[in-house]
Amino acid sequence: MRKSVAVAMGVILAAGMVLTAVLPYVKMEFASSAHYTEQDTRQYEYYTPDLLKKYQNFKKL
Repeated sequence: MRKSVAVAMGVILAAGMVLTAVLPYVKMEFASSAHYTEQDTRQYEYYTPDLLKKYQNFKKL
């Protein structure tokens, strides 16, 4: 009985950690619009195409 409770609690804890890590990406996927800057690294990496990232880096030189 105790072993099954411990396993269940471990599974629930692991699922909670995964959901916590994935939730920001799910929110970004379903967002109708995005307002972000280059300093918002998670949104910048998610929304900005590689071509624009390379162009902006070239522009800084």
